[in-house]
Amino acid sequence: MTLALPLKRVQRIVGEENVSTNTSSLSPYFRSSISSPRLTLVTPTSEDQLADTMDMAYCSDIPVYTVKRKYFEDSSLADREGLLIDLHKMNRIRNIDPRNLIANIEMGVTFEQLQKELDKVGLRVLFSAAAGSESVLRSYLDRDILLGSVCYRQPNLSIFHAITADGRLWKSGSQQITDEGHADFREDQGPQFSPLFGASEDIFGVPFYGIIYVYPKREYRRVLAFSFPKLEPAMELLYRISRKDQCFECFAGNRRFLSVLSTNSAKEADSLAAELPPWTVVISLEHYRELVELWEEYITQDARGLSGDRLDADLTTRLASQLENSWYFHDRDKYRGRCLPITFYHYCRKVPGMFHPLQERAAEDNLSPDDLGQLVVPVYFGGAAYCEVDLYLEADQAEPVGHRLVSDSYDTLLDMGALVDKPLGDVAEKVFSRVNPTYIEMIKRFKSIMDPKCILNSDQFLEGI
Repeated sequence: MTLALPLKRVQRIVGEENVSTNTSSLSPYFRSSISSPRLTLVTPTSEDQLADTMDMAYCSDIPVYTVKRKYFEDSSLADREGLLIDLHKMNRIRNIDPRNLIANIEMGVTFEQLQKELDKVGLRVLFSAAAGSESVLRSYLDRDILLGSVCYRQPNLSIFHAITADGRLWKSGSQQITDEGHADFREDQGPQFSPLFGASEDIFGVPFYGIIYVYPKREYRRVLAFSFPKLEPAMELLYRISRKDQCFECFAGNRRFLSVLSTNSAKEADSLAAELPPWTVVISLEHYRELVELWEEYITQDARGLSGDRLDADLTTRLASQLENSWYFHDRDKYRGRCLPITFYHYCRKVPGMFHPLQERAAEDNLSPDDLGQLVVPVYFGGAAYCEVDLYLEADQAEPVGHRLVSDSYDTLLDMGALVDKPLGDVAEKVFSRVNPTYIEMIKRFKSIMDPKCILNSDQFLEGI
């Protein structure tokens, strides 16, 4: 197959300025250097351009891949012949509805772009604590953990629209029954195939538009931070305030995670780490002033009862500033060259015991506790917790040492009953080898219905799908 003839057709659909085969245009999508890529980059600017591009590719049997995060981990994708579709130019905020607390946005809308507009009407978006993409819609579709997850449950997405492999329009949830404007408030009503799109690497269709929930800024806001010598009492505080619904956001981070998060260089991170305690619990309170002050009193009492100390004002202010934007995995590469995250969920009471085996395994590769960033975010009133271990490595350690360590760590986590909710690559193989085979059959059957030719993101989710 050659793309010489279809290239002209793609240029007619989206415009020559939105098509590129240059190595310089494709290189930013890959961590490793690439040369002579065979992919053709396409950046549509509208729904019609996206639909027509997919229709053309389907009729011509041209493979299509979509940009999901800042980087593709597998640089061999650049050697595949096909189209690489990036929707960052589809970045319109179609509507903000303060009355119903929803925002209608396209895939290219970033957290920073949306929050700038929400500030004008006194609203906020829930930022991600672990995002691979700056796109709000992509983050929400991928079920990224949100800083407000302690009191707001997933999905934070009302409905979404996607273009299928053959160029048709797909509407999720209750909009499958009626048009937008009549039933656009809930994703969990109507035909229930749409949840399969979550963290599916776009194998069923290309999401391009959605309606998300936004939240009012309350009268008064305050951020508290408490230091702890160990994770166990920090987890107990997180659990208590989550169950009592006394916060807007809360999380616990070890000194390495917080130092990398809050600085712009390795030198600054090491300097800040020396000032931070082993573990810090950060809590934001947001409501009427009287209620915030009452919550602060109760939380401070609980923290002191668990031997937690109030962090000084300067450090608290520095940590509080991190709640004003999303946290991206790729930003953490700045520390040593590469950050490899290990993410999972488990019950709050079991969280401390989950970290110890990972530390022991890391020590086998001569990684000290200072090489590991650790984060815990309670989910849905303390019903469970999101856990993350970041491996900070030199760039040349990522392969094979880092990836082997990540793979072994997931084996341990799965054996201990952890939930890994959006695995990729060999981790996906580990996860899906443990599920009921009928679940895999359902994914394959739905894929065959939505994309009979299997041209869309082939092998990007599970090999062979």
